[in-house]
Amino acid sequence: MKVLLDLYKIKNPYNGLGQFSIQLLESVMKINSSIDWHGLVPAQNNIILPNKLIQHRSSIINNLFRFTQDSYSLWHSLQQQPIHLPNKKTPHLVTIHDLNFIQTKNYFKQKKYLFNLQKLINNADEISTISNYTRKQVEEYCKLGNKKISVIYNGVEVNNQVSYHTKYKEYSNYFFSIGEFTAKKNFHFLLDCLPFFEGYKLVIAGNHNTPYGLYMKNLIHSKSLHHLVELTGIITTEEKYQLYTNCTAFLFPSLAEGFGMPIVEALRFGKPVISSNACSLPEIGGNAVMYFDASSIDSAKNAIESMLILYNNSNQYSTEMSINRSNEFTWKRASSAYLDIYETYRN
Repeated sequence: MKVLLDLYKIKNPYNGLGQFSIQLLESVMKINSSIDWHGLVPAQNNIILPNKLIQHRSSIINNLFRFTQDSYSLWHSLQQQPIHLPNKKTPHLVTIHDLNFIQTKNYFKQKKYLFNLQKLINNADEISTISNYTRKQVEEYCKLGNKKISVIYNGVEVNNQVSYHTKYKEYSNYFFSIGEFTAKKNFHFLLDCLPFFEGYKLVIAGNHNTPYGLYMKNLIHSKSLHHLVELTGIITTEEKYQLYTNCTAFLFPSLAEGFGMPIVEALRFGKPVISSNACSLPEIGGNAVMYFDASSIDSAKNAIESMLILYNNSNQYSTEMSINRSNEFTWKRASSAYLDIYETYRN
């Protein structure tokens, strides 16, 4: 059996799609070594991949003349905007992560994105999504015909059993958040919440060299919050884990997510998590998370206050519940579900 995974997004190994691609590849190859694994990788790739993976470099020629490609038992597009597609002889599985453009783009861009997504779905034999929320959006905005659609939650791997020696180790009394600096992450909402919590700082990690990052910096300046807000920029995995370890609580005000990996990461550390009630987040956080309406500062203030009271009362806050919830999302479980799909295409 020959399976090709479209690993093109590992060109950005630290963003969500890059991490998804790397983690899924390593997990499925670890579980099933009898499949001949092929990977479509960027033309310039510096990521070390498993030795048994047969690599195919991405190229314009490869895409234009895909009718000359080898046939595979299955071609898996790991995200909904693939540059390369299989020839018509090859069964095609597509994983759709989100339809965030419905919330974030204007009418004309929405139509363009939906047109391209529908073309991709028409080309596919089967669809998977990373949450029920995304599945419902796909069913609402696209025409599936008789195509099968499955929900397979992402895995989240965290090594929280080692000591992390970083500059953030001595931080205390701070709220933590992390993500790409785009408007949908809604980080600016937290700036209006912070003054209600005397003695606390706010640390936000992620690449802030973006238009939204500039907006955040200007807003911090205009509100005179320099002494209370730190934008770390891009951080290492060890630094991220240290910030999770030492934070008082994790705040996630996002407005558009297909899954919400940072919530699961924070829960894995047993941390109090306070999140917006938007999109997929209540589905992923379940009862282990406190939610707020991201259009109401009072709602967020009350949710944070309530969670801090619970957290400071050991009889009411359950670290075990948080960790147990996070343990529902493992790559072993996710990759086993993908392998079950792959096996249905065995020749």
